[in-house]
Amino acid sequence: MRGTATEIATRSGLPNGSVYVTLRALVARGRVARAGTTRGAEYSLVSSGGIRPFKRVKAAKPTSPAEMERTADAELAE
Repeated sequence: MRGTATEIATRSGLPNGSVYVTLRALVARGRVARAGTTRGAEYSLVSSGGIRPFKRVKAAKPTSPAEMERTADAELAE
């Protein structure tokens, strides 16, 4: 399957900017190929091994200022 970044954004419901950033990272990792065509740049999956569908998950919101500090510290530690 091949498609332009705009087509991928439309089908996935994600913003164009997010799709471009993701495609750039996948091309750099060799998971997606980029080819110039008369329609512009088209992208195609090189290997589907290990790629899982994206699942949107809502992050839990901290309930207190102290919990917000712990959350920020945990993110910095990662």
